[in-house]
Amino acid sequence: MNRKGNLAGLAFFIVLLLSLIIVAPIILKVGTEVLGKTSNAFAKVDTTNKSSDTVNFVQGKLTGTIDWFVMFLVLINILLLLFTSFLIDVHPAFLVIYIIGAFFLVVTLPYTAAVAEKIYGMSEFSTTVGYIPMTEFLLNNFGVVIVGVFFLTGIIIYAKIKYSSGASQSGGGY
Repeated sequence: MNRKGNLAGLAFFIVLLLSLIIVAPIILKVGTEVLGKTSNAFAKVDTTNKSSDTVNFVQGKLTGTIDWFVMFLVLINILLLLFTSFLIDVHPAFLVIYIIGAFFLVVTLPYTAAVAEKIYGMSEFSTTVGYIPMTEFLLNNFGVVIVGVFFLTGIIIYAKIKYSSGASQSGGGY
């Protein structure tokens, strides 16, 4: 089966990133509630039991890991856009991948931001949003981050196209 030009992986990645930004406070709310009640139950059973400490350790790892995971996916998305912008002059498929990736990101951005702002603004999630400061920063400045990435990739694309077209006319461009 020929899989050239299949952009399902890129679309899946963008959908995963945007849905994780929306679902992160819900996962943290459920996780911290369950782990907090479990820790309290273990602490009541036996005060010398280390189970409560272990559950608290897991809860601390959960709250930090989700924030880093969201930021990791955002970084990967930015690196993919930069990577495709650097390879524009190698093959036209990279231009298509860049345009489609950027299009999906720009089209879904307002809907994702609106839903995420409602969830992050709910009083039920006020304590859990404190556990994900990087994701909250990203949500508050998502437009600026995206414009900055598009500006940087636009400069890269312009320079690559300008250099490759100038190199062919002047005999190497050196």
